[in-house]
Amino acid sequence: MFIVVTIGVVGLAVALFLLHRRAERARTEAMRAWSERIGLGFTEQDDSLAIARENGTFPLFGAGRSQKLRNLCSGEVEIADMRASLVCGDLDYTVGSGKQARRIRTTFILLVPTFRMTAMLDIRPENWFDKAKALAGFNDIDFPDEEFSRRFHVTCSDPAFAVELLGGGLTRHFLEKRPLLAAPPMLAWHPKGLLLWSPKRWEPAALDDAIDWMSGFLSGIPEELRRRSTAADGGDAGDA
Repeated sequence: MFIVVTIGVVGLAVALFLLHRRAERARTEAMRAWSERIGLGFTEQDDSLAIARENGTFPLFGAGRSQKLRNLCSGEVEIADMRASLVCGDLDYTVGSGKQARRIRTTFILLVPTFRMTAMLDIRPENWFDKAKALAGFNDIDFPDEEFSRRFHVTCSDPAFAVELLGGGLTRHFLEKRPLLAAPPMLAWHPKGLLLWSPKRWEPAALDDAIDWMSGFLSGIPEELRRRSTAADGGDAGDA
């Protein structure tokens, strides 16, 4: 009886492993097809982790351990009436240890537009720890949009910049329902670029929606702020 149970457990484990590999292969092929459709290059796996190392100021790329970068799509795109460099892919990493260890799988889009912001801005859904810190007097940046302030945690090296950027209506952009994206996206805008990611992997079918979300965000940036940022980066405001 013990042998029969053991064989059954092993057989189930093998079946689950094969199903997982098949699902991962299907995902890779779907993301490869997406990258080809919009004219991007494709790399199935990047063992060098170059993107994570070069962009370590972003919280996502410094998260966890045993990172793996897969299904990388990269190239130039036209977005919000400008050219930009784009890298999209899956990042897996481990958090916790022992029995508490778990694997996090996320999808990200890193965009470098033709103008850059000098501040360090991070926006993510608020969690219970943020609320506990707020009770202790450690608040993030508040906005007139009460629903946005309640649902999102915003930190910035220049709070006035964050208020100017989001105060003109971009807070509502974060509150729009995007069924394909499942969860509200997390955003970080550092001098190296604009990073959008999700606490869970996006399905390949959701990538167009994520790009559209980023386009809407960039289009909603106040013109005066964009002009100042372009000038500070040494560019021509007319290029933005």
